[in-house]
Amino acid sequence: MSPRRLITRVDAILLASVLPLLSGCADSAATQLPDGVSVSVHQGRLDGQARRLQIRISNSADIPLAIDRLSFSSAAFTTAAEYPKVPVVIAPREATNMPVLLGESVCDATKTTPFVTVDFSTSAVHGHTTVIPEDALNQLAGVTDRDCLDASISKIAVISGPTDLRIQTVKGNPVALIDLQVEPTGASASFTLVSARDTPLLRLIDVNDPQPVSLLPLAIEVSGEDSPSTVTIAVVPSRCDAHALADDKRGTILPIDVEAGRRSGVSYFPVSEKIKADLYEYIRETCAAR
Repeated sequence: MSPRRLITRVDAILLASVLPLLSGCADSAATQLPDGVSVSVHQGRLDGQARRLQIRISNSADIPLAIDRLSFSSAAFTTAAEYPKVPVVIAPREATNMPVLLGESVCDATKTTPFVTVDFSTSAVHGHTTVIPEDALNQLAGVTDRDCLDASISKIAVISGPTDLRIQTVKGNPVALIDLQVEPTGASASFTLVSARDTPLLRLIDVNDPQPVSLLPLAIEVSGEDSPSTVTIAVVPSRCDAHALADDKRGTILPIDVEAGRRSGVSYFPVSEKIKADLYEYIRETCAAR
């Protein structure tokens, strides 16, 4: 039996044995979480692209805590998000992450306080409460900022990746050219592509001065009334260790600093699976030739 299956069975046995105890002994209702229980939210490295938010329940008390229902809500998002895999028992002095999927951002929201609503039980109480979770890294604001920046961009122009990857030799070295296609929408507004940033796999270069840099100035203004155009990003490998490609999650997603009216920030432009594979091959061949 695999360790993962063993853990699953142990969890199931614990849940089956503890839940009757909690529900049977809970003889009073509570409107606040028990002492020693706290709620926070965060996004891990892979959560952003999946629009996933981790709700973390920390139980520093000496008795188990059962979460019978959990939901996240905020006026900053169109819908509330329920955690589906309840009930969950959190052992004493343990913490559990419960991921939920965020709704679409509401860009004109003014009151954006987040709330987590839980039904819970211990051996002493059962209850229902709504709390404001801790967001220590202010990541929720970052989610809506990125969403609304992208929405502002898409009203003016659609930016898509290339159908083919171009390779050009610059001072004897192969350089990959990523041609971003810009299709204006006709809107009477504009945004500015300020600069491109490097990724975990790729460093940027200016083909006229091919010294790799982590930040490449662009200063390209895009109007909704422009003709279609191409923005070319020149890149070279930033690393050649074998596990870099094997472990890659975001190395081919291009971060670009954008200013669009009152909004500014980093917008992320992914390439197709074909171009991603072509970039991987380019990195392998370039590194092998070094």
